[in-house]
Amino acid sequence: MSDLDFQLKFVAENAWRLSGMQDSNPISPSFGCFHLAYWRDKVSEFPDARFQEAGATLGLLSLSNFDLFRQSEVLTSPESLYEGFRSGLIALTNQQYPCGSFDEWYKGERGYAATEFPMIAYGLAGFLMKDKIKQEDFLLLKNFFMSAGKFLSSRQDKVKSNHEAAASAALALAFYITKEESFETVARNKIKETLTRQTAEGWFPEVSGMDIGYCFVLLDYVMLYVLVTGDEEPIPSMKKLFDFIFPFIQPDLTVSPELGLCLNPYVGRLGTSLLSNYDEKAAMVSAEFSKKIVGNKGLMPYLGDDLRFARWSHLPVVTHLLKEEFKPKNSPEELGNKFPKGWTFRKEAGICAYHQEKLHLYFFPSGGGGIRCF
Repeated sequence: MSDLDFQLKFVAENAWRLSGMQDSNPISPSFGCFHLAYWRDKVSEFPDARFQEAGATLGLLSLSNFDLFRQSEVLTSPESLYEGFRSGLIALTNQQYPCGSFDEWYKGERGYAATEFPMIAYGLAGFLMKDKIKQEDFLLLKNFFMSAGKFLSSRQDKVKSNHEAAASAALALAFYITKEESFETVARNKIKETLTRQTAEGWFPEVSGMDIGYCFVLLDYVMLYVLVTGDEEPIPSMKKLFDFIFPFIQPDLTVSPELGLCLNPYVGRLGTSLLSNYDEKAAMVSAEFSKKIVGNKGLMPYLGDDLRFARWSHLPVVTHLLKEEFKPKNSPEELGNKFPKGWTFRKEAGICAYHQEKLHLYFFPSGGGGIRCF
């Protein structure tokens, strides 16, 4: 079993948790809502739209690609999973403000991230489910994208580079779903502006600093933009970004949380694998994910609790469905032997790494002076 299979299996085996989080009563005013604290426990006065991304996961799992999980009774019927997708989409549109936005952290927020990330999740469902989506549901999806796309098109969030990259992917998917050409134009403009923010060392600023996990998040969404639009202009920048990341990947295919101001140890399988078509280092790492299992250490950063599981559980499913797009480069050598020998200093980011044979050291001046040794 590969790491990609391990993560897919984890999502499939826990899909029942997503279904259990959803209000399945068709006469309930919160029908289709995945935010338990809002509809069942009533300790939140508003529904967090990010929970609705769980519906995209259920929709993708309804595809025949996952019948093997149904044969072993890990997954329920395609009809039941599709209903979770459909009712999740209904609840999402009911939560949408007239301006096209959503709330995430507080009532009345009308958030940028709260709008773009559900767009990506349901956009990927539309991109990969295609004609499996019923006509009346596709019309609902299209209306959702028209309104949300207009909201994103007239706004920016430059505090976090990954948010602007995600907006490019969201608007590219909005164009795919609606065929509204202005969305494609704005997506291209946003990606161009995002690429101008890359530092000389190769990373992109998040709240004015570097975070390795968000480097991977940005890579995921830029590569999704490339996949959906066919626009390869970002590829040189993403190769430069991966050159920055590569020496700081640990031999167990994780990264340290101290590698950045947000303490985000996420390693993006999807972006790395999509970049494998263009970059040798990404291809080597992608190959490692195809022959090793990272285990729970790879799950915890983005699937380790109900909120993160609802938000990101579609990513391993999407990665599996896109596997024919990847070109991993198998090598008889261990990945550790491929790291640059000796010291790598990233002075602006405030991080260092040392590699020599079987010794791998990671030193984080910007993370309090911590050291990790493998």
